[in-house]
Amino acid sequence: MRNSQFFHLCKTTVLFLMLSHPSFCSNSTTKIVRVGAFNYSPAIFKDNDGKIKGFYTEILAEIAKKEGWSIEYIFGTWDEGLKNAQQNKVDLLTSVAFTPERSEFLDYGKIPLLTVWSEVYAIPSSEINGILDLNDKKVGIVKGDVNGKNFITLSTKLQVSPEFIEFSDFENVLEGVKKGIADAGVVNSIVGTGFARRFGLKSTGIVFDPFDIFFAVPKGKNIAIIRTLDEYLENWKTQQDSPYYVSRKHWDHLLDRQIVLLPRWTFFTIIALLTVIAVAICLVLFFRRKIVITQK
Repeated sequence: MRNSQFFHLCKTTVLFLMLSHPSFCSNSTTKIVRVGAFNYSPAIFKDNDGKIKGFYTEILAEIAKKEGWSIEYIFGTWDEGLKNAQQNKVDLLTSVAFTPERSEFLDYGKIPLLTVWSEVYAIPSSEINGILDLNDKKVGIVKGDVNGKNFITLSTKLQVSPEFIEFSDFENVLEGVKKGIADAGVVNSIVGTGFARRFGLKSTGIVFDPFDIFFAVPKGKNIAIIRTLDEYLENWKTQQDSPYYVSRKHWDHLLDRQIVLLPRWTFFTIIALLTVIAVAICLVLFFRRKIVITQK
């Protein structure tokens, strides 16, 4: 009898200790998702209180709640985030533009988060009004960022030779322009629209290369995560009251002025119209000259 009671007591004690351990208290089905975070306000950024906040964090939190995920943010620069993805130190990246080089170590979602473009900013007194004015000027770009890479390609094609200065993030690019470290800075349209006033800068009118940005995961890893995110984005983008649009509006209104993200087709339509106008002008000038020659 005593042996039976002793055995029952031991069994109860072991069960109590097991249930008291954190690993048993937590939900065994919870999946930890490590997300690379960087300063890309208002989409994602580290606030003064040390917490990661922004548009992306809110929609990820909503998805995590429904899917039983636990989001763990790993903060660093954009370039560090890419390296962490290559080394499988993060499970997910946000705001990733597609490039052939990145596709070698990343799998992309199919539904874009946003469509953005690149823009060049300078101080108000600057006489930079076109890309040719940037010859021999110091231009700030973010290390490893597609906006800067596209601008380097564009300037090479146009035989413009700026001196490029690399910064860790977009806000540092704008601050560098403000302080005179750079004459101009290439930033993403979201950052430029939202923070140019804060740094006392103006757009130079140099706008180029609209592109989509996506969620992405390390190559061959976490395919289930990216498919789940695609499903939510595809569904939410059809509903104006979805967490996607509610969060976007919330963060848009916190900027100095509201961000208006135009559909990608808008840019191509504008380019097509400008091309038609240019051709029309050339034809008018051609025939006018031909008439003058005929009259002579």
